[in-house]
Amino acid sequence: MGALRHSAADLSTFNNVEDITRSAAAFKPLMGEEGPRCKGKPRQTQGRVCRDVHAHAGDLPLHPLKVQLPPCLAAQDEAAVATTSQPLSVGQSFSGSTVLVTGGTGYLGSLVMEQLLRVVPDIKRIYVIIRSKRGLSAEARLNRLLERSMWHLHRQDGRILPKTAAKISPIPGDLLLPNCGVTGPNRRRLTREVDYVIHCAASISFDEHIHSLLTNNYEATRNVADLAAAMGKLRAFVHLSTAYVNCDRPRGSHVEEALYPFDLSACRPTGARGGGSTDGESCNSSGWESDSSETCSTAPGWWKLNGDWWRSGISRSMWNLFSGSGRSSMQGSEQTWEEEGSSLQRSAGEVNKGGMADVEALAAELMALPPEAASKRVAECLRATNMPNAYFFTKRMAEVLISARHSAAFPVAIVRPSLVGCTARSPHPGYFGNNAGPTSIALAFALGIATFTSHRADSVFDVIPGDVCSSIILASAASASQKQRRTSSPLVVHACSSTTNPETLYGWWDMGYRYWSASPPPVRLTLGGYPSMDCPRPPVGMSDSSWIFAILTAASHVKFWAISAALRLAGRAALSAKLWSGWQAWRTYNRSALDFNLFFCAARSQRMERHLRACEHGLLPLTWRVGQDSWAPYLRSHFDQIRHLHFRQPGYAPTLKE
Repeated sequence: MGALRHSAADLSTFNNVEDITRSAAAFKPLMGEEGPRCKGKPRQTQGRVCRDVHAHAGDLPLHPLKVQLPPCLAAQDEAAVATTSQPLSVGQSFSGSTVLVTGGTGYLGSLVMEQLLRVVPDIKRIYVIIRSKRGLSAEARLNRLLERSMWHLHRQDGRILPKTAAKISPIPGDLLLPNCGVTGPNRRRLTREVDYVIHCAASISFDEHIHSLLTNNYEATRNVADLAAAMGKLRAFVHLSTAYVNCDRPRGSHVEEALYPFDLSACRPTGARGGGSTDGESCNSSGWESDSSETCSTAPGWWKLNGDWWRSGISRSMWNLFSGSGRSSMQGSEQTWEEEGSSLQRSAGEVNKGGMADVEALAAELMALPPEAASKRVAECLRATNMPNAYFFTKRMAEVLISARHSAAFPVAIVRPSLVGCTARSPHPGYFGNNAGPTSIALAFALGIATFTSHRADSVFDVIPGDVCSSIILASAASASQKQRRTSSPLVVHACSSTTNPETLYGWWDMGYRYWSASPPPVRLTLGGYPSMDCPRPPVGMSDSSWIFAILTAASHVKFWAISAALRLAGRAALSAKLWSGWQAWRTYNRSALDFNLFFCAARSQRMERHLRACEHGLLPLTWRVGQDSWAPYLRSHFDQIRHLHFRQPGYAPTLKE
């Protein structure tokens, strides 16, 4: 696992891609171009072949003939080195401080609040901005949140401890309004008292309209930043993003904890496009220059970067490496890679300073368009930037926005989680606060909705436990707040498992198959057993443009629509809604465009872990590490909790403190 689990000490394992590709010779017979193959094997050997593939995936980069693993540049770049210079203590950093949390009624926001109160007993206060919803006031919604099982460690005789309740203060507001709708005494209190802002609120829907996504993910971030800018004691601003803001990287790429250039020149508005040169030379759709030496013409005031902007900071060889357009030599000296790493971070900063106007203009243009025209316009932008949906696009726009605010007086940390799963340990194993991400996929499988997929079996399936993610958020805030750690660029930290404890889709599917086959839920929509990987035709890797995939999808859609309608007529509206939303979630996820197979650098969380005070290691897990953390018991606790909450089966409730 050394080639996947990396840190500063592991850099040598990344410097020899040739060893990886040579070792693929023994691996190749087990793999086809589309992943593991069982077809044509005797039935008694089918399972062994798939298990061999799964076992090899633990020792080699997944599908190594298609994966390039560049050196971990974060080990040399300025920001990463700065995060290791001093010991780190979350308890000391937050001691006596006041924290403002957005998205506190959501899953990650609530985990952050619970963990803060448990790890930092002398924290002064946590303010949480909550809007009224469905007739419930901010205070009523907070009280409902405190009834969840995640607060069991803060209860006595079934009630929240008074000292805990006294430290959480709801602030009525709305992130979609200027200054988050906070005015009068509440605003004066926040600007006078708050030391940390942790911005967790966002829309996580993949299929919302661009107007809604821009409002919730971009404009809301601006409003929170405007409010934070007036805080005289601000020590750090943590922005919760997503690792998939860089999903435009080639499949199999190693993604650094850095601000990659976000070039929007290929999706500038029609009126701002230049007419091109008279000899027919023009720029291609990627925003990089064409084979000619001519650069893109730009409209004054809109796109301020010309086609040669990359020459100012990032070398062509580095771009080839990260874009997958060329195989750069890994045998360069350490000094060369240090220069390249610093160049990447520096050029990203330059682009963000100049590119902020571009992002602002694009956001304004999209919001000004009618809904249908805005949908068409953003579809053009997604094609031009190689982004699969508007959610990732707007989250990347928000990163540009908040990065432009970074300064000595406004230190920014950006935390990028992958798919956030249930908690592994605290506040109790298996807890999940919503049905998004891995929970929706597990439900779809258990109910018999997920019976086929366009994703490949050998693709890495990156999930991070919720308590590990919240620990990384707090450690990143503490790190960004220390003056000796501050740099010219925001601190970017991945909260991911693909380079510390990678698991394939085959592994997840197989563990789900074994669990639910051994003890099926009381309700499921399959007549036979669950689909297995150990079969002549594994139900994975189907092309979503094939007629078979289209027929299966259409048939499933009709089936689940009919069942949902029947349940509504039978008075089971809640179960009908749950089934239909599960199908919609699975249909959204089950696209080859979302099968990224990316490897996210986790060097900074590992460095923070090494420098964390020994007494805080048990309270703040910062890495989900192979050999130490096992996926099988983790998934079992997740599935048990699904049985307890969704299927109301006795015997699966978590053990809680009374």
